[in-house]
Amino acid sequence: MAQLTLSGVRAAAHHIGRRGAYLLFLAYLDVVVSLSILAPLPLGLTREQVYEPFAQIMPMQAWSAWWAATAVLALVATVWHRVRPVMFAAGAAIKTGWALGYLLGWANGLALYTRGYQTATIYLGFAIITLIVAGWRENGT
Repeated sequence: MAQLTLSGVRAAAHHIGRRGAYLLFLAYLDVVVSLSILAPLPLGLTREQVYEPFAQIMPMQAWSAWWAATAVLALVATVWHRVRPVMFAAGAAIKTGWALGYLLGWANGLALYTRGYQTATIYLGFAIITLIVAGWRENGT
């Protein structure tokens, strides 16, 4: 029985592959960002204050929903390989957009974005890594 279970885990891992494992990681990160956008804020701050550059584009609930949808897409793409090209593009796009928001906040001298360039660098890094992983070949493909 243990051998059957181990072979099942191996088969699942082979099907998911390295790109799928990365997509599971992205799904986790995207859920965390989505939930953090809606989390209660300290010191009586509003979402519009904390996320000023983003709130000017669309409501923060919409941003949270976009992050959550990207997480769901990542989970689907983990097992349904045909969705992966769309997911990798969508994953890189939202992270790039989020980075640009932090850069705008920093460039406009917003008080909460004095180090926005640092946060932007992290999100851009994830966007770039996502595009690199998208090009990986695996499992003979």
